[in-house]
Amino acid sequence: SSSHNVQHNLEDQLFVDQHGFRIHDLFIGCNSAMRALKFFLERMIVKMAFDVFVCVMILLNICCMGFETYKQSSFQDVLTSRTNLFFTFVFTIETLIRMFVMRPRKFFQDYWLILDFVV
Repeated sequence: SSSHNVQHNLEDQLFVDQHGFRIHDLFIGCNSAMRALKFFLERMIVKMAFDVFVCVMILLNICCMGFETYKQSSFQDVLTSRTNLFFTFVFTIETLIRMFVMRPRKFFQDYWLILDFVV
């Protein structure tokens, strides 16, 4: 077990050296697939493209909500229901990714993320 941990530490250090990124302490104790996933997601959420994607989704959601009317046809009802479900799914996945990477304690220290979570 001790040699296994040493090998993981060496592999982590090699990965850090090759890619120039710091492996966070959150990865300790996780299997390699979970570490790789967490590392990938961590790199993804700090990119501007991720924030742009989320902003575009918010704007599209606002537009879709603006098209809702009081007396809609049954087609419009189905379309509205499905787009609401889609955006709920997208925003739930975004929140889960952020919580997974940041851990709930750090996640809930950011006021904007608390607002996103509540809304």
